Amino acid sequence: MKAIWFRSDLRTLDNPALYYALQQAAQTTGEGVVGIFCATTLQWKQHHMADAQAFFIKESLYKLQQSLIKLRVPLVVLDTANFSQVPQALLKFCKEHHIRHVYSNREYEWNERLRDQQSQTLLNQHNIETLWFDDQCLLAPGTVFKPDGNPYTVFTPFSKRWKQIYNQQPITPLPEPQPQAAFQFEVPDWPKRMQSLSPVAANQYWEGGEAAAQRALEAFIQKPIRGYHENRDRPDWDQTSRLSPHLAIGTISANQCLMQALEYQKGDIMLTQTGSSVWINELIWRDFYKHLLIHFPRVSKNRAFKASTEQLAWRQSKTDFTAWTQGLTGIPIVDAAMRQLNTTGWMHNRLRMITAMFLTKHLLIDWRKGETYFMEQLIDGDLAANNGGWQWSASTGTDAAPYFRIFNPITQSQKFDPTGDFIRKYVPELRTLNEKEIHDPSSSQRHNLGYPEMIVDLKQGRERALAAFKALDKGAA
Repeated sequence: MKAIWFRSDLRTLDNPALYYALQQAAQTTGEGVVGIFCATTLQWKQHHMADAQAFFIKESLYKLQQSLIKLRVPLVVLDTANFSQVPQALLKFCKEHHIRHVYSNREYEWNERLRDQQSQTLLNQHNIETLWFDDQCLLAPGTVFKPDGNPYTVFTPFSKRWKQIYNQQPITPLPEPQPQAAFQFEVPDWPKRMQSLSPVAANQYWEGGEAAAQRALEAFIQKPIRGYHENRDRPDWDQTSRLSPHLAIGTISANQCLMQALEYQKGDIMLTQTGSSVWINELIWRDFYKHLLIHFPRVSKNRAFKASTEQLAWRQSKTDFTAWTQGLTGIPIVDAAMRQLNTTGWMHNRLRMITAMFLTKHLLIDWRKGETYFMEQLIDGDLAANNGGWQWSASTGTDAAPYFRIFNPITQSQKFDPTGDFIRKYVPELRTLNEKEIHDPSSSQRHNLGYPEMIVDLKQGRERALAAFKALDKGAA
C-alpha cells in the first residue's frame, strides 16, 4: 500500500506526489493509495499562522477530500499537534495499514525540513520508503546558480538566469491523475482540533479549494492580466490575481499559473513589458524567495539576511506599534492598508511595501515585529514571501538598492490611490474629503472628523532611520 502525505499541496491537479503514487500503484495488482494530512494546529500557532489561513486550510481540506473521492483515494487527517509528533504518527499509521511507500512534495522552511528529515529517517529504519518531489517552485531549488556555482542573492540576475534555464527546459503541468481501483478503507472522524476551527470574518472574502483557485485564475487571465503591468499598483482598482492564498496552501500550483500566462503570450518566456510578462515575473520572485530559504536557512530562523543589520538600533515603542497595527497612525494610506488587512486577511502588494517601509523606516521598529503581525493576519501567509518582502522594505535583505530608499507614504498615496477611493473604503471618517485633502488632512479636518494626527513627522522619521543605518556603517568601518 502507498500513502500520499499532503502538506502545502491541497489539490489533485499537477500534484507530483499524488500523480506518481497513483501511477505506480496502478502497476501493482491490488495495491491501494491513501492520503494523509497531519493537522499540526499547535505548530501553526507557534508559526503565527493567521486564523483566517487555518480556516482556509480546513475548508480546502474538506474540498480536497471530495475531489479525492472521485479518484477513490481516502483522506485521513492525523491529529499531531506539532512537528515533533509527526514522525511517530506517520510510522504508527503506516504500520497499522501496511504502507510501504510514502510520497510527498517538499517544503523548504527550516522547521519543515527538519520534520521531513526526521520522518524519513524513522520510516526508512522500518523499511518504509519515502519518495520526494518538488512542486512549490517553478524551477526547484538547486537548479539556478551563478556561473561560479554560488546562489543568486539579487533578483534581476536570478530572473535572467531563471528564464534562460526555463527556455531550454520548459515544464508542463502533469496530466489529470487516473482514479485507482476501489478498495476498502475506513476513514476515521476528523480530529477535534480540525473540527473546532471556526470561520472568521476574513473568509467572507475568500473561498477555499482547488475549484475556487481555478476560477480565480481563469477570471484573471480573461481580462485583468492584459493591463496588469499598468494597473497592479492601484489598490483602488483591485486588478491583481488574488491567487496568493491559493498558492500559499497549494490549492493551485505555480506551474498551472505560469502555463496560463504563457499561453496568453504565445509561449514566449522572454517577453517583457506586458501584463502577462510582469505577472510571470511575480511568479519568479516567488521562486527567488523560496530558493533563498534553502541556500540561506537563517532567514527561516528570525534573522536578517544582512548580518550587519542585526546590530541596528531599533526603537522599542509599543504605542507606535499598536497604532500601526490598528490603522491609527494618522497616515491615511497606511491606516487604510492596515484596516484592509485586519478586515479581510489580505493586503494589496503595493500597500505591503508602503506599510512595511513606514514601520521599519519612519517608525524605526524592528521588521520582525511587522513580519510576525502580518503572518498572524494574512490568509496568504507564506514565510518566504513575507520574510522576503519585509527584509526588502527594511533594507536588511537581499535587495541591491541602498538603505536610503525610503518611500514617502503621502506621495505613494497620491500616486497609487489618486482619487482617494481606497482610503475612503477603509477609513470612512475621511470619506467627505476631496481627492487632494484625503491623502494628508489638515489639523482642523482631523479634529473635526475624529482622525488622529500623524504619530511621526515624516521628515524627522526619515532622518532618524538614515542616522541609524549610517551608525551601522561606522561600526563596520
